[in-house]
Amino acid sequence: MPYREGYFAPVSRFAQLATVITLGTLAVAFAIALALLASSIINTFRGDGDPRAIFHFILLALGLVSLAAWVLVGLGLVRIRVADEHSTRLSAARLERLESVMSDQAASLRQMTDIVSMSDKAKSLLFREKELEAIRDTINHELIQQNYTAAEALINELSHTPSYADEVASLHTMVSRSKDATIEEKIDAAIQRVEGYIEALDWPRSVRETQRLVSLFPDNTRVGGLPGAIHAARNKHKRDLLKAYGEATRKNDVDRSIELLKELDSYLAPQEAAALEESARGVFKARLNNLGVQFSINVADEQWDQAITAGTQIMNEFPNSRMAQEVREKMDTLNAKASATG
Repeated sequence: MPYREGYFAPVSRFAQLATVITLGTLAVAFAIALALLASSIINTFRGDGDPRAIFHFILLALGLVSLAAWVLVGLGLVRIRVADEHSTRLSAARLERLESVMSDQAASLRQMTDIVSMSDKAKSLLFREKELEAIRDTINHELIQQNYTAAEALINELSHTPSYADEVASLHTMVSRSKDATIEEKIDAAIQRVEGYIEALDWPRSVRETQRLVSLFPDNTRVGGLPGAIHAARNKHKRDLLKAYGEATRKNDVDRSIELLKELDSYLAPQEAAALEESARGVFKARLNNLGVQFSINVADEQWDQAITAGTQIMNEFPNSRMAQEVREKMDTLNAKASATG
């Protein structure tokens, strides 16, 4: 595992500076000790010195070398500690992100459960619009290539579904107009559709439609400019979200901050997400505290239904927190009290 200092790099740099200064001082002292040792040896040979002084200076030199070694050991320990703290902090951040992902997955599973439990009619209404969007995209692609037979065949298949009767008439009108339009007019209409997707912040559809157009009309300058337009619009929206998030956090608007963080999640690169890590941690902590206060007040006021709602939010949004565990232990009692008063 590579050595990393991260947030604690200043501590390591300070330890390195202190080590350099200390080693420099010890080096000067060692040089002086060696000079005194040499002088003592010379004086002893002349008969003017004390032989015991040689032994003292040798011990002093060895002591200075040992001290220098311990200084280096100390620096190593500091760097290990710094790396350990940084790794611990990163692990905690990863666990928090994992908790958030698990919470989102739990919400998705609940949504899937709700969908499965729906009636066939309800499911049909839920997915009808998405199905129509896919059909319109396919028909538009065929019309741009002037494959009118294929477009009409798709519409005829759709006509067998009674609930799509109005849409079928609209699609037949679109095919008729396309037959009378020139290539440039068709390109204009396709570009307008992409611009509509951009305005609706529907980036996947805008990219898919643009890729189709670029493959069909690679030499058209207006079509060629669409990828750059999408990229610019997406970046502008990301900047707007970041600005709004900064304003929300400045006003301590926790709910709005969390809403913006969730929307930003699909826009941020890993480095950008890391830069917001500290701020996001504070926002989610504030959200948990707010829900905890709301839960406690509702329990104290014997507002059992509201307490259950707040407790459910805590368990759904922060399933692995200590507060969620405490709430979970109280839910049976709260449900019983809510049933008794209801």
